[in-house]
Amino acid sequence: MPLGDLSPLPSATLTPLLRERLLLKSSCPPPYQECSQVRELSICLFKDIIQMADWKDQRQMLKKVRRSLVPLMLHTLGDETENVAKASYETLCVAAKLLKWKRLSHRVQPLERWRPGECLLEHDGSRAEEYVYQSLPYLQHAQVAVRMAAVRFIGLAAPHLKGSSVKVLQEIYDALYYASKDDETQVSSLAAQTMTILTSAWVPPRRGWILRALCCSL
Repeated sequence: MPLGDLSPLPSATLTPLLRERLLLKSSCPPPYQECSQVRELSICLFKDIIQMADWKDQRQMLKKVRRSLVPLMLHTLGDETENVAKASYETLCVAAKLLKWKRLSHRVQPLERWRPGECLLEHDGSRAEEYVYQSLPYLQHAQVAVRMAAVRFIGLAAPHLKGSSVKVLQEIYDALYYASKDDETQVSSLAAQTMTILTSAWVPPRRGWILRALCCSL
């Protein structure tokens, strides 16, 4: 059957156990998924599943929903396929509503493109490190706008990383360093600026960190 003929299963056909298994197996579109139809269908399936009632393990469900926020946000802001961006946005609003994050669940206006990222960090800044790690694979996404969105989000999250370990900060810095070599000037330039934001957000600076940063910039 062609992809275009696929449609979401009716909620009534899914047993509670199957719903939970699907939630555990399903995810938001992976960073390297090239087929826009597959991205759109996986997002729509995820949205349909998380809206279903009678979850046996509510805690596990909410954990999975929370882990979907960054991928959904990045595809909302950067995916060049309109249907994927729209599906991501709608699913992001549903996820925010389930988490009872009112500001994030409100409709985003064109001039407020970065409100989702800001609201995510405002609601759950203690998980900034986890969210940044989720965004790192998107620095290598095939679409330029998605790579840009990932870099911008890391810049937004940088002030929330002050309590992170040297190892964590170095890993993020290294990922940005490679992004600063991106063939697209807009990506490489923004990544270089974000490296500066990351180092300035880390207080107090240490000699080893400064030397590493200087070496990488050469």
